[in-house]
Amino acid sequence: QDCGINRPQQPNTIVGYYPAYKYNLKSNDFNISSSITHLNYIAFGPDDLTNGTAPYTVFMSQYTKFNQFRDYLVRNPNRKFQLILSVLLPTSQDLVKISPFSNVGAINGQYNPNNTVVSDLVKIVTDISNSFDGIDIDYPNKLPCYSTQTLQQFDANDLNPTFVSFLADLSSQLKKSNSSKILTVTAGQYPINSLNSSNSVIISFVNIQAFYLNIGNKSASARINDIQKIFDAWNNYVSKSKLVLGIDFGGIVEVVTSSNITADTNNQSLQVVNQNQIPNIQLPSFDERIQDLCANSAYASWSWKNFSKTLLPCYTSTNKDPQWKYGFDDNAKQPYVYQQQQNSPTQYYYVSYEDFQSLKSKLDYVQGNALGIAIFDITKDTVDAKLMNFIIGNQNNPPQKPITPTSNTATSQPSLSNVGAIVGGIIGSLIFVSIIVAAGFILHRRRHEAKMSNSLINTNNQACSDTNPQIYSDINRQIRPDINRIYSDTNHNAF
Repeated sequence: QDCGINRPQQPNTIVGYYPAYKYNLKSNDFNISSSITHLNYIAFGPDDLTNGTAPYTVFMSQYTKFNQFRDYLVRNPNRKFQLILSVLLPTSQDLVKISPFSNVGAINGQYNPNNTVVSDLVKIVTDISNSFDGIDIDYPNKLPCYSTQTLQQFDANDLNPTFVSFLADLSSQLKKSNSSKILTVTAGQYPINSLNSSNSVIISFVNIQAFYLNIGNKSASARINDIQKIFDAWNNYVSKSKLVLGIDFGGIVEVVTSSNITADTNNQSLQVVNQNQIPNIQLPSFDERIQDLCANSAYASWSWKNFSKTLLPCYTSTNKDPQWKYGFDDNAKQPYVYQQQQNSPTQYYYVSYEDFQSLKSKLDYVQGNALGIAIFDITKDTVDAKLMNFIIGNQNNPPQKPITPTSNTATSQPSLSNVGAIVGGIIGSLIFVSIIVAAGFILHRRRHEAKMSNSLINTNNQACSDTNPQIYSDINRQIRPDINRIYSDTNHNAF
């Protein structure tokens, strides 16, 4: 158990995303759970393919990063996951700069088969020492206002048939190169309505980003009841047996207006502060900004490894930072913290996030309703992997437990264990006294013998002064430096 919560059943499929395009990790920096079944190596950022550079060229320009990752795999042969080449696509009008999508939005616009993007992606998968087991393609339409605010030339309905044709072409060429290679899709809350029972067979599974649901909304970021609705909508196009629930190891920061945070959270009536009201909205600590396609407010992500430093273990009404207050949305099955802004009685910094309790509800839903779970950035967990260990049921590294306070009362009765401790203490005291008496007798006898032999006294003194200092000094000089060196090497290798 963790914080009084029964550990969930481990999902059969666990997908982990590593955004290589953002980080420069060395081989010693990785900490990947052996329970991950698929590792999505995000080699391309949203804009990496918009300048006409071939995907293969872009990948090879970052090959040093991939080598560091591959070195980690060589040194950790128990990591048996399938390695997937993951490709992000732009969420802006720049999508048409990528040749397969160049005709999207045009009159009778169709998929452009005369492109080298597909063949280049397949080449990466097959040529780089056959390291990759498949390809994952990002579907851009994840957040509200995708069509209305960022795309003047086309909307999602224009994109969907072209996107599915792109997947079909990619799947065909991928299977020709190696029939065992898989194709997956990363999507969001909005289904790809051009998929159906016939053409969805080309997809092994769909990872659904089921968080950041509060953007342009009045609710928490990953409500369990909203997730159920999203999966029901997706099930009209793809079988639930192919749907993977995507979660975020962290929280989303926003500024809200409320006269009663608890009531407004439970009623989904939080009012997000609009940027038109406060042009330069300042946020507290966070890791990176989240683009608001609706251009309404300011949002940011806060990783669990950094955000959890403000929290006390498990669930209390206070935090390490007293300015943050804790709450739990029983309807959403999601925790949140809030902090009142200075000089404003109704404006708050508000963070809804994932922890053990919310993860438990999502993992319970996955059983029987989805293929598995996906973590969209595995680097956001703590160094000791608290959230991942909870997901996989790792009892060897449990999250920190709350400290149970003790109280002393005059009428309290000692427990059986306390009685045993008292009896043991009495017996131990008697044994100790006996030892002291025996030692005194032996010491008295030795003193008596010493008075009878002054020559032996001189001999023994010489032996002690000449031999013992030499022995101990040699041990200290030779053994301890070696021990220190061993520990130094061990620590260096371990970390």
